[in-house]
Amino acid sequence: MPKTTLALFLCVLTVASSAHAQTAAAPREHSTAPWILIGVGVGGTLAGFALILAGTNDISDAKKQCPNNVCSSTVLAYAQDEDQRGKTLALASAIAFSVGGAAVLGGLLWHFLEPTNKPAHAWMAPTLGGIAFGSRF
Repeated sequence: MPKTTLALFLCVLTVASSAHAQTAAAPREHSTAPWILIGVGVGGTLAGFALILAGTNDISDAKKQCPNNVCSSTVLAYAQDEDQRGKTLALASAIAFSVGGAAVLGGLLWHFLEPTNKPAHAWMAPTLGGIAFGSRF
């Protein structure tokens, strides 16, 4: 009975160690998560672009209502509301640009700094116009 238990234990140990060796030797590629973050960042940046267009349009409309900063009493409240809405959209645009840009930058850093099993490769070669440099991560 003890020989059967020992043989079973050695069999399980061999299978476990070979599975670990296969896992460790498998090439590790870049994940898709950084690209998802970059996509979200691009979306935020595009939203910021749309918000700044809407905000500047509202501010422009407010200025058209009051040429030379002189408003009639009937238009004053509307012009002030348009101006405030434009400033709020401009602030939202700055926030969307900042968050979107940070997400793009973070995603790019994540992608290029993510460890893989591939060795880094840099090269330099002479050309007719000087020297060419390159690298692969």
